[in-house]
Amino acid sequence: MTTSSEERNGELVTTTRPDPLAILQRAIDRGVDADKLGKLMDLAERWHAMQAEQAFNASLSACQREIHAHPVVKAENNPQTRSKYADLAAINAAIVPIYTGHGFSLDFTEGEPPEHKKTDHIRVIGCLRHEGGFSREYFLDVPLDGKGIKGNANMTPTHAFGSTLSYGRRYMTCPIFNVALRGEDNDGNTGASPPITITPDQLYVVNTLLDECDKAAVPINREKFTAWLREATGAAKTSEIPQRHFLKVYQFLAAARNRKPAEKGVAK
Repeated sequence: MTTSSEERNGELVTTTRPDPLAILQRAIDRGVDADKLGKLMDLAERWHAMQAEQAFNASLSACQREIHAHPVVKAENNPQTRSKYADLAAINAAIVPIYTGHGFSLDFTEGEPPEHKKTDHIRVIGCLRHEGGFSREYFLDVPLDGKGIKGNANMTPTHAFGSTLSYGRRYMTCPIFNVALRGEDNDGNTGASPPITITPDQLYVVNTLLDECDKAAVPINREKFTAWLREATGAAKTSEIPQRHFLKVYQFLAAARNRKPAEKGVAK
């Protein structure tokens, strides 16, 4: 039996429901025929998967709240963009103890980017696993980081590959866990501040995707996209996208770029 509690009319009401796993065990004990047993096993598997996903979502929500309450300081300098950023080591030092405490693990691997990106992109895949048994995959196609902002080569191919993987892991980790980033430490002074927006590199990725969507089989409707962007992220333009929403915007645009003519969406 499973028990759940909820508040109704100011009173805490406890509800007890049959546990599909217990029902399955009783059916086995009673010698239920194979057909019915198979259906009960399917029911038990779906129930277990649903319970695992619910536990994942509840833990992730609590984990994100805790992580967001402890901003990571952007202490590293990017001489090309003349801006500051938090490197992956600093982000991990701040958040790994928190998310592992909520039962999560996060690992990354490399995947196959779309055909038109094979020569100059790397697909970084992140898998977020929960101790309850549910996992969720995220991916990001990251441009190879072998050139500076002026287009000149500034590192070896091996260095560019490693740098791109690091970029991808950092850009995915922050939105997955709702990591808040802020400027240099201000000696403990705090106060209301606008949300941290995406970095110049992330803005380049978003705008490149938008250009690709203009040339897609189903071209994107820019006005509808702007309306969606404002509703989904609160941003009036791409340069104002909060960093915590970068992955959401990226996946939206990637889906729009690959949409077939028969599919509906933000199209002309």
